[in-house]
Amino acid sequence: AGQGKTYYVYDTKDRLIMSQDAEQAAEDRWAFTKYDTRGRVIATGMLNSTANRQTHQNAADGASTSDETFEVDYNPTDPGPTGPIFGYPNDAYPDDNLVSQSDIYNVYFFDNYYFLNSSPQTHLSFTGFDGNHKLDIVRGLTTGSKTKVFGGSDPFQMLATVSYYDNRTRPLQ
Repeated sequence: AGQGKTYYVYDTKDRLIMSQDAEQAAEDRWAFTKYDTRGRVIATGMLNSTANRQTHQNAADGASTSDETFEVDYNPTDPGPTGPIFGYPNDAYPDDNLVSQSDIYNVYFFDNYYFLNSSPQTHLSFTGFDGNHKLDIVRGLTTGSKTKVFGGSDPFQMLATVSYYDNRTRPLQ
């Protein structure tokens, strides 16, 4: 009686990028985490792969990059089965050969609000905020996130959160 073996895969910066417990192994599933150039988590999710831990570790060790950088010219209306994930290029291992947008459970945005211009979402106002008093220079701050909606017919359906800040970098929302 016990949980069984748990496997871990690390990138070249010794950050955990993949893990698999006994239950996930029975289903050929791996949990994954992706990071930006500042070491912040930008995405988490679950992917399908029959490859073993050593195969994934070798691929991670040989990857050309271990970080993702947000791309402003992202087209959310044509995500495709592979390629960019919510504006990040999906180059770091596990890369676009393994991860698609439908595998993403959470995605996080930092430093700017560019992701709003590339997201097909309705922006709702809230009481006491008219948008005129928000801080636009938000380097180093979390500006938004999206969380997967499970059980729906659309594998790309996400709930979006946007964080605005005042001139003292206090969150307004």
